[in-house]
Amino acid sequence: MKRSSPGCWRGPLPDWRGAPLALVIALEENNPHLAEIIGEKLLNVALNQ
Repeated sequence: MKRSSPGCWRGPLPDWRGAPLALVIALEENNPHLAEIIGEKLLNVALNQ
């Protein structure tokens, strides 16, 4: 698989005090903003249940 553009990275959630976490969002389009929105929503749902 040829990588045509760099990935994006976002730090932890603002209120997160636990161990560092990593989440990978793979999109077919080059849309870092969408990846950030999806990742933040997934982490919020997973950590606040």
